[in-house]
Amino acid sequence: MAMRERRALPREMVHLEATIVTVDGVVRFDGAVLNMTDTGARVDIPPDYELPESFYMLMPNHRMQPCRLVWREGKRVGIRFES
Repeated sequence: MAMRERRALPREMVHLEATIVTVDGVVRFDGAVLNMTDTGARVDIPPDYELPESFYMLMPNHRMQPCRLVWREGKRVGIRFES
């Protein structure tokens, strides 16, 4: 049985390195962006890191993007970009 697509926008496959930064700026760690749209992304993070509900992602273009955790499966997370 095929899974039903629930995303509003199709995701573009990418492989970008990004840095996850907690809201207070104290904790930083690297992640790999696997696919993304204008509204969210799927990211691989180290499996031993607990990602808070809200955080920032420092993108390769040096933009600090506010984000919200949507789901987590092992080292993969789905995030939504906040405005």
